[in-house]
Amino acid sequence: LPWFIALKIAFLILFFSNSIFAKASFFVELTPSLLLNTEDKKYSAPSPIYFPLSLGVQIETPFAKIEPSVSLWTNYYLLAHDKALISEIENRTSLAISSMINIPASFSIGKTGLSISAGFAFFLRFALPLEGIEASDEVSKINEYFWQKMRFLYLSTDVQWMFDLPKVKAGPILRFYLPLGGLISDKSMNASIFNLGLKVCF
Repeated sequence: LPWFIALKIAFLILFFSNSIFAKASFFVELTPSLLLNTEDKKYSAPSPIYFPLSLGVQIETPFAKIEPSVSLWTNYYLLAHDKALISEIENRTSLAISSMINIPASFSIGKTGLSISAGFAFFLRFALPLEGIEASDEVSKINEYFWQKMRFLYLSTDVQWMFDLPKVKAGPILRFYLPLGGLISDKSMNASIFNLGLKVCF
């Protein structure tokens, strides 16, 4: 019967999700970050340093640790030569709510606490109009630029060194986000991202 099959599927999903999250731990990252801007500085701002809020979960598997995470921050943007470019506050057209959804697999190097990770990431940005600035057409084009030609698609890689502390693990992490979509479509490393900071696992 269809309802019986649906019940079995729901049971299996619940069983495996409980098994997975029984082996999961949560983490936060405090990582000052650099958003690389390779465009002409006549029209855009220098590469900004920002401070994202980053939360994630570490899931143990027989082969690797899967560490999905999300980071949130904001940046100002303007439109120049049909491109959405990082802007200084005086020239801003919009405020972009930015998030990076990162889904890497992490591999430990022996029992040293060192590990390396690699995976795919998705740079999701949504530009909002600013009060007192009439630029609705520009904001719309900025959003189009963010989503065109798979500019949201990234590769991520990092190295981290974790130490056992009372009740937590903590240590430094260095991460690089490669703009795969932009590299393919625009032949540019613009909007590459570098993170360097502290990771704490609970």
